[in-house]
Amino acid sequence: MLFLRTAAKRLAAPLLMQARRASSAPAGAYVERASKSPIWSSVAADAPDETALAADAAKVCAWLGLEASAPDALDAVSATRVYDLYLPIYYWVKGVAARTTRP
Repeated sequence: MLFLRTAAKRLAAPLLMQARRASSAPAGAYVERASKSPIWSSVAADAPDETALAADAAKVCAWLGLEASAPDALDAVSATRVYDLYLPIYYWVKGVAARTTRP
């Protein structure tokens, strides 16, 4: 049982670090950066608030193995991947799924 708790802490540590780093971004920075995406207008109806966007950005960046998730803390290539591609597509799919009725 101790092994499982230790393993869980080790796995959760990067996500906690991401969340701490994410909170240091200026207010509105996440939505401002994401709205620059060429496909963000497709997501506008389902666009998240700043808090949700920051949390989802931290998860995506952790998944990619990046140490930071704030838009100004990422290099240009990583910021483009996260804020112009992954997050807008995620929110678009999430909105489509929410509007789709299943038989």
